[in-house]
Amino acid sequence: MLTDSGGQRIYGTALTFDETLSSELRAQVRAKGHVHVDQVFSQKAICVLSHFSFLESFKEVLKQLYRIHLSHTPVPLERFVVNLLEEIPVPDKAGAVQVLHEIGNQPVPFYRPVD
Repeated sequence: MLTDSGGQRIYGTALTFDETLSSELRAQVRAKGHVHVDQVFSQKAICVLSHFSFLESFKEVLKQLYRIHLSHTPVPLERFVVNLLEEIPVPDKAGAVQVLHEIGNQPVPFYRPVD
């Protein structure tokens, strides 16, 4: 959680993962003198920042986005992100309304906790 200068809170959720480097980047590593390198991994992360504390929901969304990325679906990954950001309504009342969003055939609930 971050707090800006105006006192507004910004909540963040991140998913970190390792990916193997492309053959071009591995060749560059070998050219630098590391000739015995078979696989090189790079740590990457995807994250969501929001003014709403949907931390567990965002964690599930990030997991599903990563799974979709690994499945090499013909639908661009950006389409799922746009759907998440632009087309899902924010629950109106704290603790009263729950919105279900389905990503990757798994429903993810969004609800505003009671303060």
